[in-house]
Amino acid sequence: MLLDDVFSDKDRIANQVKEHITHHMNMFGWDILSSLVTEVDPDQHVKNAMNAIETAKRDQYSLETDAEANKNVAIKRAQAEAESKALQGMGIARQRAAIVQGLKDSIGMGGGDADAAKVSELLLITQYFDTLEKLATGQGKIIFTDGTNSMRDAVMQATA
Repeated sequence: MLLDDVFSDKDRIANQVKEHITHHMNMFGWDILSSLVTEVDPDQHVKNAMNAIETAKRDQYSLETDAEANKNVAIKRAQAEAESKALQGMGIARQRAAIVQGLKDSIGMGGGDADAAKVSELLLITQYFDTLEKLATGQGKIIFTDGTNSMRDAVMQATA
């Protein structure tokens, strides 16, 4: 019998002990009314092993729960970041659309007859000045250039 079964089947063990003892004690005139198993006391090494097994099970459950919680946090963080990026993209698109419309209105091309190249050039200039402003306030960290002055030249030609 497994030790776990011994703890759960104390009544069955008590009944079997009563039957066995009743059979032998009847020969001497004794009548056994009941037998009681009050405590199961395994060896200390067995108790220690059982406690270690139970501790390992609880530790494993705890680690699995922590891992699942960390996974859920990572998923929620990624979803929030994706939503934030999508909203930022929509905001930038609206901002650029408003800039283009403002540029069209300011140079008198509000009727829809605006030359796409002119509007694109004005938008590029606006973005160039925004970049310069961010660099001046310390928000920009790294600048990649192709080694030419094409951007500066385009700005100078457009403003001239």
